[in-house]
Amino acid sequence: MTGFVEQKFIIPLEALSRAEWKLRLQKHYLSVDGPYGQQPLEWLNATAEELAVAVGYPDTPQEQVLVAFMKIFTRKGVHSVLGDKVSLHQGRFAFENFHFLVLSCFVTSTPIGAGENKDFRDRLGELFGDDKGREQSVSGINSLWEALAKWTRQSALYRPISLPDPGSYKNIGIALKLAYPSWEDLAALKRILKKARFNDMQSRYALFQHIRNCQYELPETARQRIDSHIMELETRFHHGKAIENHAFWRIIERVLGDIANADSFNQSMLLWRISIDFYGADESGVDVLVAKGNKREELNRSCWEGGFGRFLRELNDPKIPIQLQQMMTIGTIILFEGHDGLWTQDDRPVDNVSTIILTNVKSYIDSFRNPLELERGWFVSEKMDIDQAKQLTFGEGIDCDPKVVTRELSVEGGVKDRKGKWLGIPGYFPYINLPESMQIESSPKLNLYIQNHVASIGANNVLDGQWSIQINGDQFYKSLEFSFTSKASRNDKWPSRPENGFVDAQEVRFEEGELIFDGVVPVHTAFCPSQLLDALEVIYARAGATRSERDILSFLKPVLPGKLNPWDLIRSLEEAGWLEQDVSKKWRGRRWRVLPPSIVKTGHGIAIIEGATGFLERELLEVEAKRHCVDYYINAEQSWSVPVICVEGDNLQSLAEALNWPLIHAREPLLQPAPSCWFTDSRTHQGRKLESVWCTDTKSFKKSESHSDTEQLQLHRYVRDDSQDFFCITMAEKLVFGSSECLAALLEYSRQTCTPLFASREDSLIRQAKSGYLPLCIAKWLRRVTAQQSGSRQEGSEFCYGYGVTSAQLTELKRIFGQAIGDKGSARQQNIIQKMAQDRQRGQRSYWPIFKELG
Repeated sequence: MTGFVEQKFIIPLEALSRAEWKLRLQKHYLSVDGPYGQQPLEWLNATAEELAVAVGYPDTPQEQVLVAFMKIFTRKGVHSVLGDKVSLHQGRFAFENFHFLVLSCFVTSTPIGAGENKDFRDRLGELFGDDKGREQSVSGINSLWEALAKWTRQSALYRPISLPDPGSYKNIGIALKLAYPSWEDLAALKRILKKARFNDMQSRYALFQHIRNCQYELPETARQRIDSHIMELETRFHHGKAIENHAFWRIIERVLGDIANADSFNQSMLLWRISIDFYGADESGVDVLVAKGNKREELNRSCWEGGFGRFLRELNDPKIPIQLQQMMTIGTIILFEGHDGLWTQDDRPVDNVSTIILTNVKSYIDSFRNPLELERGWFVSEKMDIDQAKQLTFGEGIDCDPKVVTRELSVEGGVKDRKGKWLGIPGYFPYINLPESMQIESSPKLNLYIQNHVASIGANNVLDGQWSIQINGDQFYKSLEFSFTSKASRNDKWPSRPENGFVDAQEVRFEEGELIFDGVVPVHTAFCPSQLLDALEVIYARAGATRSERDILSFLKPVLPGKLNPWDLIRSLEEAGWLEQDVSKKWRGRRWRVLPPSIVKTGHGIAIIEGATGFLERELLEVEAKRHCVDYYINAEQSWSVPVICVEGDNLQSLAEALNWPLIHAREPLLQPAPSCWFTDSRTHQGRKLESVWCTDTKSFKKSESHSDTEQLQLHRYVRDDSQDFFCITMAEKLVFGSSECLAALLEYSRQTCTPLFASREDSLIRQAKSGYLPLCIAKWLRRVTAQQSGSRQEGSEFCYGYGVTSAQLTELKRIFGQAIGDKGSARQQNIIQKMAQDRQRGQRSYWPIFKELG
């Protein structure tokens, strides 16, 4: 979640008043506190893009800016202000009507809305869109500019204005020549940029040289100005100063954007980024994310993502930047640790950061202390500093010009809710990448600290309200407005399952049975762990669209303990009805949707809340429950499992109607004993790569690329980029059972090998391995009846996964899953027997206190 809010108020651009337009245009173009500083006003960029920046709505489409800007003008107003010449002494009048002078330049600058005619009066009349023809009342434009120029010279608060010679255009010549770029300038610049070759697009510095070499194609006035601009930009590059606030760079961005819109992945993309996400547990793998764009914030949206093997096969995809293709062809790329937990490289220089090397060069691999193999001969190094990485690879693996040291301003990270406000929650604050030698201040005071050119918010408490952050440097000024809230706005729109091959996850065959009436009220705990609630608030805030697994993980990682398996928390969210997964039939992946809240009856006058409930939802629920004489309970005994929210009373129906939440009555799931409850799968491991094998010692999947020579049952995991993982139980290399569902394969393997995957402990069922869950329908049944959390449970410094369970439910689970469900102590008993069997196979004799352990 990225970018920044520059709007002074969170209101639509079209609702901005005439008075606000006037004030913001004056500050932007005339004030020495604006982006141009004390630089003389020798030209005026009145393009729609610059107007949007001026009033605090950057990146607004130019059509929308055109409509909003023209709303503040009428023909009558133009007659009154621009119709007649004014005296040189009417500078104050000119200042108060500066927006009309901006309009006089906009007529020449805009490529849309003014027709194809070059005539100024025709273009102005066309902009009003009232079919009244050309606008003749423009005789006062030159004199109004002259009066303003004299008036600003009398105050140090405003930029000096250097007016061009109007030539033969005695009424409008100043506006014609001040307007830069004009629509003709933009057209010529577009022709030049479209001719750029790959080498010209290697960097922004290279692109400037291309423009300079083609200057002869530009109108004469623009040619002189652009030559000066390029010199300024080159100086900024060499001295490490930002360029994104330079007016000419914004013009280039705009034209490149126009070109790129015609072909989303052509060579008009200057910036690029590769990010790699390493993750483990039972979902072991690597995600590669590639982004391209002309603006830094565009790199926060991936244009390509997938597994590493697929990345290697699709390197020639036009979505993959050529710079990246070249580094991968050489065989080495250096990646830097980012604030978001990803390892990245882009066009920007870095220093003092943790670094890893991704390579297939044997001499480099041999020098790694702890190489991690990915696939097809590619390895990842251990962490090291950047100088060590450069020395080891002889400078290979980094694609940036060492002569160009510019840094630029960008706001990254953070999460916004549906109304565009930043979530003011520790661990989720946005951060600001700063150019060299910047000073930063905030109002009201924020605890900002700078490290490695990154300004971060050091607050330990939530933030609510509006903050202004000013960034100052040599020839640089930027004011950012941040609106923070600790409580995400309530959602009224929820995503539906995506089309194009996504289906429900099919874990187990079951039918719905009798209504549940034996649900209980949970133990009420007043304390809820703040870090988990913070993560839930973030997920709720981003509920408006389907999310990739990486998105969900990125929401959780900032607050998770290091030893907690993030997939365990995702599963807890799924079992609590917060998330639902959509599995792709066409490729190896899945999407997640956040589900709306519902009231699920589990007994007479008892119900639990399932679905996503942010802070405001829970607050509203408490208020409405009290109003309807319904008791409210929340159980959060387990710090890293989704809390159970329960309501009890006779007025559940009226409560549901007041909240506009559905009220449903839960039913028991009915399952045949395994293996009859599993879905049959006609697929085999043929055409798939063996990724890992289940290790009975570590009780987790262990990476393997070959079958072991054994007569025992084995569980293998096979992968293919265009399909879901496939899990096979084999004996002597013959297929015994196969499923695309890991939990089904684990339960069936445990049943057939008589090694409990879950063991009962008092009123709980605890997982005995690092992976594996009960089918979703079963997990929800346990949660609904016991009103206990399902999910991670902390035991000392370690975590296990557990469910609440009644004795009747435990009996039913044993009936369905056999010896995959064990009693208290049975897991230990089976481990001893299994160990003894392994010793005998090795020809060893076991010395176990059998009678003590098993008696």
